[in-house]
Amino acid sequence: MDTPGNDQTPGKGQEPQMAEGQAREGSVTWKIIEYVFDKPFLAASAVGFGIHILLAVNEFITIRGNYITDLGQDFVTNYIYATFKILIPFLIPFAITSIGKMITTRSNKTSLTYFPEANPDIVMKLSHSGEPIYINRSAKGMMECTGVSGPEALLPENYREMIQDIVPGTPHGPIRKTIGQTELAYTFNCFPDELAYFVSGRDITQKARLEDALAHAHENFTNMVDFLDEKLDTFEEETFRFDAHTMEMMDHLLDDGTGSGPHRATHIFMAERDSAGSLKGHIYKKEAGRVVGLPELIEIDPSQDRVAITLGEKDVVLSNWEDSGSTLEEYQRGFHHMVRQRVGTIERFITYRSGDVAILAFFKGRRVDDFDARELKGLSVFSNSLKRISDKVEETRNAFRYTVDALARAAEANDEDTGEHIVRVNDYSHAIAEVLGLEQSFIDNMHYSAQMHDVGKVHVHPDILRKKGPLTGPERKEMMMHPEYGARILGESPRLALAAEIALTHHENFTGGGYPGDLKGNGIPISGRIVKVADIYDALRQARSYKPAFSHERAMEIITRGDHITNPSDFDPEVLAAFVSIEREISRIYDDSLLREKSWTAK
Repeated sequence: MDTPGNDQTPGKGQEPQMAEGQAREGSVTWKIIEYVFDKPFLAASAVGFGIHILLAVNEFITIRGNYITDLGQDFVTNYIYATFKILIPFLIPFAITSIGKMITTRSNKTSLTYFPEANPDIVMKLSHSGEPIYINRSAKGMMECTGVSGPEALLPENYREMIQDIVPGTPHGPIRKTIGQTELAYTFNCFPDELAYFVSGRDITQKARLEDALAHAHENFTNMVDFLDEKLDTFEEETFRFDAHTMEMMDHLLDDGTGSGPHRATHIFMAERDSAGSLKGHIYKKEAGRVVGLPELIEIDPSQDRVAITLGEKDVVLSNWEDSGSTLEEYQRGFHHMVRQRVGTIERFITYRSGDVAILAFFKGRRVDDFDARELKGLSVFSNSLKRISDKVEETRNAFRYTVDALARAAEANDEDTGEHIVRVNDYSHAIAEVLGLEQSFIDNMHYSAQMHDVGKVHVHPDILRKKGPLTGPERKEMMMHPEYGARILGESPRLALAAEIALTHHENFTGGGYPGDLKGNGIPISGRIVKVADIYDALRQARSYKPAFSHERAMEIITRGDHITNPSDFDPEVLAAFVSIEREISRIYDDSLLREKSWTAK
C-alpha cells in the first residue's frame, strides 16, 4: 500500500539530486582532463600509453599476435627502429601539446598587452623599488591633461613607502590623489610570482564633485533645519521683527568670504511685491562678517522688466551662464542695471518667489545645482510664512496700541491734561530708557506703556480731578488710590504687565515715602523710576489751577535742586543723570508737542 512519503520509485524530488551529482562528477572529470593536458609530459604519457595499448589490442584481435614479444624481436633485429616505434606515440603528443600551450600563452600575453592600452583607467607597472616600468595610454593622457612632469607625479606622494607594506594578492586602496581640479583614486596590488607592483587609477573628479555637493547640501540642509528650528523655538509675537529675521536669514545664506564651508551666495537681492505689483527691495552682502543692506532701493516692474528676479514665480529657477548658450557679456543683459552695478560680473544665480517675497541669489565659483536651489526655496517659503505672520502680528500690535492709546486718553478726559501729555511721557520715557542702555524690547515696550501711568484716574471722581483748590484729606486719599486702580484695570495680561507695573509704582520715591507701597531704591521697578521723572517734568511744564506753566530751565532746576514739593532724592540718581544728559531732547519733545497742539487748534 502506497502512502505519502514512502514512494520507492525515483520521483521529482530525486531528479535534481541525481542531476546535481552527475554535474559534480562531470566537473571533476573535466578538471582532471584540463590539468593533464595543461602539462605536456603528462599528456604525452597518457596518449603514448593509450596508443600502445590500442596497438596491442589490435594485433591480438587481428593476428592473434603478442605486441610486446614483437617489440622485443624488433629490438634484436633493429633496435633503432624499435626505439622510434616505442617513443613516437609519446613524442608526437608531447610536441603538439607543447606547441599548443606556447601558442596559447603567447596569445594570452598579447591580449594582456592590448588590454591595458584599451583600458580607460590608468594602468601602471612598478618595479620592486617603485620605479614605473610600464604606463598605459590613459596614464599618458592624464599626464598631458594635468601637466605633470612624469608618471610618478600622478601617484600618491608616499607611494614608495606604501607599497612596501602591501601583502601579495591583497589589493590596497583606494588611495586618493588630487592634481589641480582632478581627483584620482588608486588601487595597488602585488602578486606572489611577480617581482613588481600593479597600479590601477581612476578619474573620480565628477564623483568627488557630486560627493562634495552632497556633503555641502547635507550641511546646508542641516544648517537650514537648525536655523528654522531656532526661529520657531524663539518666536515671540511681541518681540518678532521681520527686518531682524531678514538679516539673520541673509547671514545664513551669504558667503563669509573665507572660501570654506558650504557654497554660499556673494550677494542677495530681496524684494517685496507692493499693491501695484512692482518688486521693491535691496541688495545684501557681507562685509567683515556682518550682513550689510545696500541703501539704494531697486524697483522692478515685472510687466516691463523681464529680468532674472521675475523668473521664479512658479518654481525655483537656477542658471549657470555656461548653459545659457550666450557669452558671459550677453548673460549680463538679463539683470537690472542697478543689480549689475552692485554685484559686478554675474556668473550664476538662483531665484524664487514665495508669495510677495522674491529672492535672487548670486554665486561665483562652482556651478549651482538642485541642492543649492532647494535650500534657497526652503528658506524663501519659510521667510514668506514669517512675513505673513509678521504682517498679522503688526496688525494685532497696531490694534492693541490703538486700544491702549484710547484707554490712556479716556483716563485723561476728566483731568486738566490734554491728550498730548501721555504722548510726551511716552517719548520722554523712551529716550531715557535708551540712554540707560536697556534691552531694545524693553525700550520699545516703554514707548507705549508709559502713557497708561494714570489710567487708574478713570476710577477717581471727576470733581476731584477738576477741583481748582487744595484737596481735602479724603479727596487726597482717594486720589492716591489711582495707582492701585490702574494696576487693577490693566490686570495680569502679559502684554500689559509693564504698563501695570508703571501705573502701580510711578509715584514711589527712591528714598521711600511714596505711595501706594512705600517702596524704595531698587525695590521700585526701573520702569516706575523712569516714568516718575518724566511725569513730574511734564507736570511742571504745564499750567495747573494752582500754578503757572514753568519753563524748561525752571523745571530742570526744580527737579535737580528741589523746591517745597519736589526733592531730587525722590529720583533714582542713575535715571536722573540720564534725564539731565538729554535735557535738550526732552525740551524738544515738549516744544514739538505744543506745535502739534496749536496746529490741531487752528484746524
